[in-house]
Amino acid sequence: MDGRTVRDARRADGTQVHLLAAMTDTGLVAAQREVDGMTDEITVFRPVLAELDLTDTVVILDVLHSQTAHARFLVEDKGAHYIAVIKANQPLLQQRLKRLPRRDVPPLGKTSATAPGRDENRRVKTATVVDLDFPHAAQAVQIVRRRRIITTGKVTLERV
Repeated sequence: MDGRTVRDARRADGTQVHLLAAMTDTGLVAAQREVDGMTDEITVFRPVLAELDLTDTVVILDVLHSQTAHARFLVEDKGAHYIAVIKANQPLLQQRLKRLPRRDVPPLGKTSATAPGRDENRRVKTATVVDLDFPHAAQAVQIVRRRRIITTGKVTLERV
């Protein structure tokens, strides 16, 4: 699920067109809806997915859509699974996730890649969770991404 403002597309009143789309892992748009300028993506989430058969499908939610109501809808109404990205917009949940004993969990995998102008390493850890206070949450996944700009040597570290 992802929302995008369509470049150079404007309504008669001059406002930009914004769409929320459900895409497959190959990038095919399975369903989409225009987000009315008076609402936001959250109100369009259910209508976009209403007609899709999501049984045993994994839906990846960006930060905006990582909400308890969306998680319940996916699991209880659509028979789907979800991956929710949790950041500072869910401060209490983010704190609970930070308190997980990550140091005790061995990495599941590591990847290294060189892209134009940078080196990037990623490490993935996962842990079973109970009482996370997020509907149907069963696992927590942490991705640590370390990037180094080759020309400057500057290193950034991001944990999601």
